[in-house]
Amino acid sequence: MQIAAECVIKAKENGAILVSVVIPTRNRPLLVGNAVRSVLNQTHTNIEIIVVVDGPDPITVESLQAIGSLQLKTIVNAENLGLAETRNVGVRNAAGNWVAFLDDDDEWLPRKLEKQLALAEQYSSDCLILGCRYIEKTTGMERIAPSVLPGPFEDISEYVYCKRGFIQPSTIFTSKNLLYAVPFTKEMAIEDTEWLLRAVQDAGALVQVLPEALSVFNNASTQGRLGGAGPWEPLLTWGIANRSRFTKRSFPLFVVMECVTRSRLRKEPLYAKLYLLLTGWMFGAFSIESVCYFLGYLLLGSHQRRKVRNILVGTEKLRLIEEGYLGGWSKELEE
Repeated sequence: MQIAAECVIKAKENGAILVSVVIPTRNRPLLVGNAVRSVLNQTHTNIEIIVVVDGPDPITVESLQAIGSLQLKTIVNAENLGLAETRNVGVRNAAGNWVAFLDDDDEWLPRKLEKQLALAEQYSSDCLILGCRYIEKTTGMERIAPSVLPGPFEDISEYVYCKRGFIQPSTIFTSKNLLYAVPFTKEMAIEDTEWLLRAVQDAGALVQVLPEALSVFNNASTQGRLGGAGPWEPLLTWGIANRSRFTKRSFPLFVVMECVTRSRLRKEPLYAKLYLLLTGWMFGAFSIESVCYFLGYLLLGSHQRRKVRNILVGTEKLRLIEEGYLGGWSKELEE
């Protein structure tokens, strides 16, 4: 079913364009302060920063007030609403036509908004989702991702699940019109991917990812981001009901990456994981690719999989440097 996204033809405006930055947070005053300061350090200065505190949290509110910026607005939810609805609250309070999301433990490089806005202005429609490459930092690894950018006619489910083309939430720059037409789904375990699938498939949004690394994804396992692993059963039920959003190739990989992972964390017996794999094949298609992914997610934990990826990081980082896609990020971070 097609959603009328009300993505309008943009008129020419005089002066700098206002961008609303939405940062959801809870109980992490030091981290969110770093995120806010990275926004205040943007070369595009016509911004408003909307920090939505997900439930009563006086320490975080006090730390934000201490920043003392007139561009900063703090909203406190009366109760815990979860990550998806907290983002929606920020969008509903946004004054800008463009909205950028930033997780409270991530940071931006100074030209992030400038470069994404310049790309957005090249299109006549605001039905856009713009990302960028990012620097992922864990306790034992640092890499530039994603290694592969989405093709112009590529199915978005195959990009996400077959190519591991993660469009990291803190890189997303999109229009308020699109977010009003396709809001985040409350209490959805994979709210970012689910929103991306609906925005592209129902509203016809165009996805573009800048090849330059302009954001820092702090992905340490101890960070305690809003959201969590949770049970696999609701995800499988949702996936089957929404299998039209996947291709035959991508559906089994969705089941492996989202459901088998959670089954492994719950230390469920092998037959439970095999049931999930067979379900993926039943509603998708058998492939050697899905078997390989299944064995990887079955036998290796996230840290072990990162170690395997780490073997490839040196070569990948060198390639990106040679192609000029790192954007001088090491120098900018040091400054």
